[in-house]
Amino acid sequence: MRSCSTRNHCTAAVEVQCSDIYSFLGKRLTESSAREISNRLQTLIEGTRIKHTLGASSIKMYDKQNCVLRIQTTTSNVSIFKHHREVKHRDGTREKKYDPIRKSIYSLTALGEQMQACNKRHLSFISQWRNHCKERIDLRKVACSTKDKKQRSHRGLNFFHKEDLKFMLAIMRGEYSLTGFSNRMLQKHLPGWSPQTVGRMLKRFIVLKLIKCAGKTYKYYLASLGRKTMIAALQVKERVILPAMLRA
Repeated sequence: MRSCSTRNHCTAAVEVQCSDIYSFLGKRLTESSAREISNRLQTLIEGTRIKHTLGASSIKMYDKQNCVLRIQTTTSNVSIFKHHREVKHRDGTREKKYDPIRKSIYSLTALGEQMQACNKRHLSFISQWRNHCKERIDLRKVACSTKDKKQRSHRGLNFFHKEDLKFMLAIMRGEYSLTGFSNRMLQKHLPGWSPQTVGRMLKRFIVLKLIKCAGKTYKYYLASLGRKTMIAALQVKERVILPAMLRA
């Protein structure tokens, strides 16, 4: 439970935008909005906490006692919340208006309702996030060392390692999508590689379940996990990391 809640906090630190914090607190983001906004992610002894702050108010999400995901709204200025109440004017007249909550013990019920609504809006927002636990497990299996049936260890895939990258690009060539590939076919795209080196890489990728063998033949195909993982890795490198290094 701890690891799942920690991932929720990390996702919130990336996904929650300025306009989202306004909507959590029942406000509208306009050109004249001047409140200070901040996101703060902390990992403490008690657990991990993400805090979204808007002026004097904030919404916090943390894993209580490392097992319960808790959402809490706090404020030091209750007047930012409004509700329908009786307003007394200076001339003695009274009317029902949608007015800021007063700092009074009699306003605790209305204040509690407003803060509970903030918590529900935040909970509704994070409930839309897809659970990627299965994908994280698959990625961990691909990136970590594993053993074959004979208990021989094979290191995980390193998407930035020179040799791993060369082999990935070779087996992902378009002409192999339907016909598959073999050791001999790959050698012409991997100059300087011996058949033994290619064979060891094929064995390693089979153990990592990135490729699969066609029956009892020496023909191989990309597995679904291998195709999705390697394409995603190349996209991250080409579209995110390299452009970011160019801007740095």
